[in-house]
Amino acid sequence: MKLANLTLHSQERYKKDFAREGFDIEIEPHGIVVNGQKPEEIRKMAKEAVEDAIRRGCEGFLLGGRTDVAIYISEIAQKKGIPCFVVNTKRVRVWDRGNEFFKFNFGGVIRICISS
Repeated sequence: MKLANLTLHSQERYKKDFAREGFDIEIEPHGIVVNGQKPEEIRKMAKEAVEDAIRRGCEGFLLGGRTDVAIYISEIAQKKGIPCFVVNTKRVRVWDRGNEFFKFNFGGVIRICISS
């Protein structure tokens, strides 16, 4: 299944991981960057992102970024019968010179469900 990369990050590093899960992921991100728009404007941007992904031949959507954007995209996709997914990111706590951060590792793909 061809997945639209509706996140804000390149998926180059994870292309083989997605392939093992049965997905052909777009490398380049097509996520929505939000900077102070009103909810109605964000919903319109989400609709445009969905329509663009369909034109690119995508059959499913990988979601990421802001939660509200992901919700809007998934609601629109559900009405069109298009599945949405998120990455199960396995987080590993790392300490570097006294600073704590998380390293994210690909842990699989999770289909999300929106109740109607």
